[in-house]
Formats: sequence, structure tokens, C-alpha cells
Amino acid sequence: GAMSDSQNIADIVGLADYLAAHVEGFRPPFTVQKFGTGQSNPTYHLKAGGSEYVLRAQPPGTLLKSAHQVDREFRVMQALGQTDVPVPHMFHLAHGDNPLGRMFFVMEYLPESGTEYFQRTKDMDFINRLVHGISQLHKIDVVHRDIKPENIRVRNDIPVLIDFGI
Repeated sequence: GAMSDSQNIADIVGLADYLAAHVEGFRPPFTVQKFGTGQSNPTYHLKAGGSEYVLRAQPPGTLLKSAHQVDREFRVMQALGQTDVPVPHMFHLAHGDNPLGRMFFVMEYLPESGTEYFQRTKDMDFINRLVHGISQLHKIDVVHRDIKPENIRVRNDIPVLIDFGI
């Protein structure tokens, strides 16, 4: 509910010193906004100085061992970042021994969705670049299990895959 959301945002704000120490370029003060519902792991938009980031955390409370593996999502996207697959830059993975008390990671924020980009540019080749990015994934035997418009962002006219559903 709204009460737990505001408490969670207060907890994220409490990470200022930790984030400044661990995330390249992060300079408090910063603002926190929770992204809409739909993610099984609470996801926040951070604005610090001229930079913007995404923070995805495990939810508070007891978790199923197989669920909410933000560390696995971080490691997969970090590994993909070394390939031709376009993914957000991964800044930091925090294990449970951090001031939030649960695992989270910080990654690049990409403001424009694939849908917004396509509507703005009518760039038909965008679809070809998206298919190319997905084919690069399949070449290394990775399957994106949740391809939908909101999981495609844009960096320099290139579709970037986010939220791998893992």
C-alpha cells in the first residue's frame, strides 16, 4: 500500500552515503520515485545531480529461494554488457549487508521506451535493430522471457533490452 511505499522510499533515501561510495558518478542529494506496479521486485527511478539511475531491490520480508533473484538479473545483464547485446549499463550489485538490508542493484536509466521512440521517429529500421539485438541474445543461448514494449528502451537509436524476467 501507500504507507509501505513511502517507507520503502524513505529506506532508499537512507542509502545516500552508500550509493555515493559504490555507484560511479552518484552524488547526493537525490530524488526517488517508484516505478508503477508490475515488477515483482520494487524498482525506483533515482535522480542525482545531472545523472539518473534505476534501482531494483528485492521486496522486504521472507522470499522464496527461486524468486526475486536480483543478483542473477544483475549478473546476466552485466555479462551481456560484454557482448553485442544492447543492455543497460550495470553500476552496482549490493548484497544483503547494505543499509537497506536486502539485495539491490543500480543500473543505467534509459528514459525513452521503444514505443515512444518508434512513434516519434517512425524509424522502420528500429524493428530490424530490435530483431538483430534479440538474435545476438540467441547466438549466446540466452532467451529473453518477457519481451514486450515496456521492456524495450532506447539508447542512441538502438533498442536496449531490460527486465529479462529471470
